[in-house]
Amino acid sequence: MWNIFPGLFGFREGPLVLAAMRNLTVEPDVSLVDGHGRSHPRRFGLACHVGLTLGKPTIGMAKSTFFGRRNGAELLGPDGSVLARILENGKRSRYVSVGHLIRLEDAFALVEVCVKGGRIVPLGLAHDESVRLAKEDYR
Repeated sequence: MWNIFPGLFGFREGPLVLAAMRNLTVEPDVSLVDGHGRSHPRRFGLACHVGLTLGKPTIGMAKSTFFGRRNGAELLGPDGSVLARILENGKRSRYVSVGHLIRLEDAFALVEVCVKGGRIVPLGLAHDESVRLAKEDYR
């Protein structure tokens, strides 16, 4: 599906993510967000919005990049600063970036622990559940 409303993804999707997180029965110590953190042209993607609002550590997990240049296992900004570390897991790359209240090194190490069989398990389970719920809505 094409995004017909470019820009400000955090303001469009953030309220939905926050509402879902507030409905959790267990409060996570850190959250993986399916979107950019500081690896964003404004250095403030969806993972930053969510983390700042909740006051909790968040990690941005993007499937693609639209800002920066790849240098080995890192994504660099125009000034040479490291925006994200690149996780190669099977067929695709994932861009791990700081959302809020976590260092990039710690974020990357935590994500590496979550990889099982080429899948980032927490994001995979969330995806599976969203697909299940969408199918349920169409019955």
